[in-house]
Amino acid sequence: MPKNAPQIPERDSALSAAGLDPAVFRRMAARYRARWRLPLYVVAPDGTLLAGRPPCRQGGCDTCRAARGLAVSEALRWGEPAVEFCPRRRILWAVPVMRNQELLGGLVSEAEESRVFPADPAAAPLDVRGACADLLALAEEFNVTNAALLAAHRARHGQEQLRAEAIHAWKARGADDMREAWLREEPALIDAVRRGDAPEARAALNRVLVAIHFSAGRSLDVIKSYCMELAVTLSRAAAEAGGSPAALLGANYEQMAALSRLDSEEELLAWLIGLLQRVMDSLAARVAPDQSAQCARALRFMREHCGKRITRDDAARAAGVSPSHFSRIFKRHADRGFADLLNQMRVNRACELLTRSDRELCLIALDCGFSDQSYFQKVFRRYTGQTPARYRVSSRTG
Repeated sequence: MPKNAPQIPERDSALSAAGLDPAVFRRMAARYRARWRLPLYVVAPDGTLLAGRPPCRQGGCDTCRAARGLAVSEALRWGEPAVEFCPRRRILWAVPVMRNQELLGGLVSEAEESRVFPADPAAAPLDVRGACADLLALAEEFNVTNAALLAAHRARHGQEQLRAEAIHAWKARGADDMREAWLREEPALIDAVRRGDAPEARAALNRVLVAIHFSAGRSLDVIKSYCMELAVTLSRAAAEAGGSPAALLGANYEQMAALSRLDSEEELLAWLIGLLQRVMDSLAARVAPDQSAQCARALRFMREHCGKRITRDDAARAAGVSPSHFSRIFKRHADRGFADLLNQMRVNRACELLTRSDRELCLIALDCGFSDQSYFQKVFRRYTGQTPARYRVSSRTG
């Protein structure tokens, strides 16, 4: 064993403390190595090594331990594998090991930075997103994590991300008043409701809520008045689209009665989302959507998966149409080609991460679906006129 190699307990008790059966862990590690040629090891919640041997000879140092601990805690927070950058120039990712609601530790894997971002353009980069997804699937298959809790955290994160993107878009446009924002967003909200497209309606609702927040400040009475106007608009759009009058009447009566009792912006947000769900439920029995709805499904899929490697065929599958038909209807309804709009979505996500986090640029590139950091720099500059590093500085000093 190398002199500086970390001393890692291989005792069964170390694995038991992390909620893992030793035989189960060995099977998981063997399968992961066979597919990815990567190690799999177990850490405590703070990143302390418990079992397995990472290739890094300095794996027992405090900086490596902190990076692993952060990956485990972030994976639990967001409900999906978290990727972190080790100071030893390695990329590592983790999923939480849990017993019910209790965090017992984490499953961690890692690779050299050069394998993720190879210097040789001809070399195939490691599919980190695929390796992350496979690690989560492995943990769920062997029942060593709380799959339901992670799914709930992913759903919550999706809502937070939509809200963050709406805030970023609002700031990027500059200040305008609530009425202008309402006139701009109301058609999109009504259209999504009429089509029965609940995710798109939630995205439009988020944009309206951001406008309300910036316009009304902390005046709860003003926010409530806007919420009431939104409730009337949502119900009218659903009724015009053939929603059940009885369901809508029940939703209105119950939700309006609850509105007066709310005393925080968070409760108002939950109230509106609940109302929207009732409105969308009233449209559940409608006929199949038209081309605009198919395009909306593709756009939603692209927004939700733009951090992964997705293709036009993937988006067509999400829309429920053939790839050739998808190409024809997408540009007609989106006014842009698939690749152009996907890159724009990825750059928008990168802008948000650069503004609100200090993550390494290589990790942000991965988070936004770019496996090649130089290509990330090129695409980002094409859409923003700045390098990612300069954008980060200007967004915090502007």
